[in-house]
Amino acid sequence: MEYVGEVLRRAVAEDRIRTRCESRNYMLEVRENYANMVLHTYIDATHFGNESRFVNHSCDPNCAVHIIRTSTLFPHVVLVALRDIQEGEEICFHYGGSNAVSSCKCHCNAPNCQGYVPFSLSIV
Repeated sequence: MEYVGEVLRRAVAEDRIRTRCESRNYMLEVRENYANMVLHTYIDATHFGNESRFVNHSCDPNCAVHIIRTSTLFPHVVLVALRDIQEGEEICFHYGGSNAVSSCKCHCNAPNCQGYVPFSLSIV
């Protein structure tokens, strides 16, 4: 499943994160290592997106984010199953960015639950 939405410049992404601090957001930051630099892509699925924006976080996910590059400027970001997913099972991935503790409590109930939903300080 591809994660789709508005592709934003960093400044716009930072502004949207600040203004939606405590509310739900559908911002996904993707970091790619390329040569001696890190490429950042910011995708906001708040107003334009598909069902992928409703995929929740889990500390023990059944999907992972993969980047597919074609001849386009921006990467395609897709969720790929890590294992067989049972009918009726919630699709989830680890939000990553565990360099900061969020005030958003995690409800994944996984045995290895961190207790909070991680986020990245690099965008705020």
